Amino acid sequence: MENTVESYIEIVEKAIGKIAMEPESTRGQRAGLWTLQKATSRLIIELFQVTQNSPLFFGVTSPIMKLPQSNMESFLKDIFQLNHMMIGAAFTLHQDVIFIWFNRPVKGLDPEEAFDMIMTVGEAADHYDNILQEKYPFRE
Repeated sequence: MENTVESYIEIVEKAIGKIAMEPESTRGQRAGLWTLQKATSRLIIELFQVTQNSPLFFGVTSPIMKLPQSNMESFLKDIFQLNHMMIGAAFTLHQDVIFIWFNRPVKGLDPEEAFDMIMTVGEAADHYDNILQEKYPFRE
């Protein structure tokens, strides 16, 4: 299969369709980007390249919370311990927002694996978002 966004859209949309959603209703502003809601979590599904010449990747991410303003040592310890228990997905930090993220190169990706990745991130985000937000509330 060709290593282009267009060649993997059908695979990803089959996976989204298994969640009982019309993939067309989840499409983003550009080809290879979808957004959907799973319970309390927003999922961003994307086909992307890190650089113009890099391989194509498939990723699923969900914003969990803003970085807390206090109890940072305890928070980071909790995040590292949770990361150790997670399979496939992981907590990440980008622009002071904590995400759960799962990505891989697209080579060999099929609808079943894409579906599993979407569900893994969605279930982890649903489980941890409220727990972490309650334990470490963001205060401006």
